[in-house]
Amino acid sequence: MKEAVIDASVVLKWFLTDEAYGQRAISLLTQYVSKELEIFAPSLLEYEVMNGLIIAQKRGRIKEERILTAIEGFVNLEIKLIPLSHL
Repeated sequence: MKEAVIDASVVLKWFLTDEAYGQRAISLLTQYVSKELEIFAPSLLEYEVMNGLIIAQKRGRIKEERILTAIEGFVNLEIKLIPLSHL
């Protein structure tokens, strides 16, 4: 199985349609959901994604209701988080 390490910029592209290279990020998500790809990320990912969504909402890029749906969907993906202490 293929593996990829992602950061918050990739995850935010899943929810912010105006982001550049959004289709590439969606492709990674599709492969992950279909179990063709295993995704890993630093443990800070959850905080960075939530912060990015809140900032995007303040800038008018995403509606507040959509943030709650995005966070729920993100958490349900259960991406494997790697503790930074191991680095």
